[in-house]
Amino acid sequence: MCATAPPKGPTAFKSTPRSRRSRTPSSSSRPMTASPKPGELIMPPLGFQCEHGRRGLAGIQMAHVLEDEWKLERTDSFAQRFGFHIDWNRSVWPGVVCKDHPEIVQHAVNSGYISDPGGHNLGNVGAALAHITLWEHIVQQMGPADIVLVLEDNVIFKPESLTGTCAAIAAAGDTDYFDYLALAVREPRGAPFDEHIGIRRVIKEPSTQPVPPNLWMSSYLVSGAGAAKLLDCMKASRPDVATDIIDQVVSRQCLSGDPSIRAFIVDHKRFFDNRQTRGDSRKKLNMDTALHPKR
Repeated sequence: MCATAPPKGPTAFKSTPRSRRSRTPSSSSRPMTASPKPGELIMPPLGFQCEHGRRGLAGIQMAHVLEDEWKLERTDSFAQRFGFHIDWNRSVWPGVVCKDHPEIVQHAVNSGYISDPGGHNLGNVGAALAHITLWEHIVQQMGPADIVLVLEDNVIFKPESLTGTCAAIAAAGDTDYFDYLALAVREPRGAPFDEHIGIRRVIKEPSTQPVPPNLWMSSYLVSGAGAAKLLDCMKASRPDVATDIIDQVVSRQCLSGDPSIRAFIVDHKRFFDNRQTRGDSRKKLNMDTALHPKR
């Protein structure tokens, strides 16, 4: 949802040769609400290295609202079940309650990423800014071809999460690096690209459906170049993210609408999934701003 640190953007997975990757111990015994300091490099968590010699990941970033601590605990239990011992102290990009950090909202408005929400649906706005500030951070800290795995705190790990992620990177990135690759979506649509793995290339076409195809941003890969293109896409339209959730904006305007973005999706849920919840902070904050409007 928004970011507690100054509007630097996201934290992520940088693809580097395996021999150069630093390793950090699992922090299952530490509190899981710690956040990376501004400008701090994200270290690769154990369990997310692709096999030697393959282009892969070097870090992980989760957009997480601190009020939803139970969601992070649930995610960690799924991760550990499938052998991922992730140092969440280095991998959480903390969410922010926008009414407590109006400077981050104003930064996004001044930068041209969003239109002024006018104090409305700040839960939706915070959810959008979690991704936008993360993209800013990726652009600042990563190279154009570096790959970042971004997760939301409603993500569900699967037995094939690691092997599937590495296979998707190899398939979509062997000939040329991709900009964006969604690892689980609702209403998958696109031209077949790798039928064995289940990857489709998103076709550039206008979407007039109430619910656009290739929805969900609970698990996706983005390159450094792709993060910059997503920010440019936001600037081109200055969306009303209070009304249209960030998933819809990215699907319609960036994946399907922006010809510069080389986007792919996985058309099944064997690698990752998500679990929507009724009591999450986004919905609570939307209700709060409706009951207590800004005067």
